[in-house]
Amino acid sequence: MPIDYYKFFSIVLEPTSVYPTRGVHKTFETSRQYIHLTSAVLDMDFESMIRPATFLPGYCENIQRWMTSKYTLKMNINGEESVLCHLHVGNNFQSNIDVHLPPSVVQSEVEFYCEETCRIHLNGKILLQ
Repeated sequence: MPIDYYKFFSIVLEPTSVYPTRGVHKTFETSRQYIHLTSAVLDMDFESMIRPATFLPGYCENIQRWMTSKYTLKMNINGEESVLCHLHVGNNFQSNIDVHLPPSVVQSEVEFYCEETCRIHLNGKILLQ
C-alpha cells in the first residue's frame, strides 16, 4: 500500500491597506495536483477589521455593515478563478475544502484571496505523492 506524503501549510490573508485599495491575497507555487484546505476561518477581531481611513475625513467602516457582510474566499490558479467558500459572522468557519488542479498543470501559481477587507486564516496540506 503506497504511503501519502503531505506538505502542510498555514497562511493568513490580512488586509493589505485601507480603503480604497481593499483586498487580501497570498500566493504560493506548487507542482502538485491536489490541495486540501483543512480549515478556513474568518477572524472575528472587530478592532482589526473596522478602521478609520487616514486620508478620507469622516470615513469609518460601519460595524453594522461588517456584521452583515459576506466574505468570499476565492482561488486563482494560472488565471482561472474559482470560489471556495463564503464566510460571514454567522458562518465564520469552513472545513475540508478539496481542490483538484488540472492534470495538465505542471507548475501552478496558486493565489488565495478575498476582495473584501477581512482577515482569514487558512490551514491545509498539499499531497506530495
